[in-house]
Amino acid sequence: MIEHHFQSRSLNWIRYWEETRQLQVQFRFGGCYHYWDVPIWRVRELIAAPSKGRYFRRNIAYGYRYAREGSPEPPKQIDPIVAAAKERSLANIRDHIPAECLEPISQLFDTFPVLVRVTARRKTKHGDHRLSRCRRFSVITVNAFGNLYQFLITLLHEFAHAETFATYGLKVQSHGSEWKHIFSRILIEFNRKGLFPDDLAAIIRRHGCNPRDRP
Repeated sequence: MIEHHFQSRSLNWIRYWEETRQLQVQFRFGGCYHYWDVPIWRVRELIAAPSKGRYFRRNIAYGYRYAREGSPEPPKQIDPIVAAAKERSLANIRDHIPAECLEPISQLFDTFPVLVRVTARRKTKHGDHRLSRCRRFSVITVNAFGNLYQFLITLLHEFAHAETFATYGLKVQSHGSEWKHIFSRILIEFNRKGLFPDDLAAIIRRHGCNPRDRP
């Protein structure tokens, strides 16, 4: 069996059974579909393609018999490079965020592969986001503030950039409506879980309604 997660705007993951030539595709938007009689070389070309979505649309989407499925479990096989990035990230941020936030942050890393690095304080920015050289995960740097919640908010701000890139690519503005929507959703989710103190929670609620480009 071949299982593969994608850093793609349209494809989330695939599962392929070589013996039966069946391909299972989970889209980021649009559910899961099953395709029959797909040759293995097609799957290998899909995995290696620079644009997964374009290759899939041109070569697989309408060339094979297919049917929509329910909501299957995602592949449990994890890319070792991505898994290592998550472990390094959790080790790097452990002492810089509130302890109760470590598990929710860990769950975010399971959604979009990210490597987080902590750096000395910079005058020009609190954090930044870029794509790794291997293009398999995002790299986030966050200043070591000393204030756990300032670090947390900056981390979520940059993670929203990682999710925006994974979902939309480079075709949207850095702090456009797509990023604002994602950052707002993340802030609201963390606030609903009671992960901010009461005096800060009210500020987070207001900020979540219309996030600014600077955390």
